[in-house]
Amino acid sequence: MKRSTRVRGYDVMNVWSTSTSFLGYAYYPTDDKHRLATDGIVIQYGSVPGGPIENYNEGKTLTHEAGHWFGLAHTFQGGCTPTNDGVNDTPAQSSPASGCPEGRDSCDLPGLDPIRNYMD
Repeated sequence: MKRSTRVRGYDVMNVWSTSTSFLGYAYYPTDDKHRLATDGIVIQYGSVPGGPIENYNEGKTLTHEAGHWFGLAHTFQGGCTPTNDGVNDTPAQSSPASGCPEGRDSCDLPGLDPIRNYMD
């Protein structure tokens, strides 16, 4: 499907909507430069605003997967280390958060867990 419907090259963010059981996925730009056919973002159609997937139907799945497409890791990817997700101003986080647990601080390093960061 991607090969027959994609537009142009890596300068265009192609997005596909499906009815699969997962919310979405995107390849990191460094992982996919040799596979133009798989470049782009795939999201579950029910994750768009007003979609039928309760608690996941506000469009945040596309925002999250676009972050991966631009090369961002999960905020908890590196765990409780100074380099955690590779972005200097993201506080360290040991594991994914569920919901918005105000004041969550899963690491001994400075800063509360970035629970409002779409990459969590």
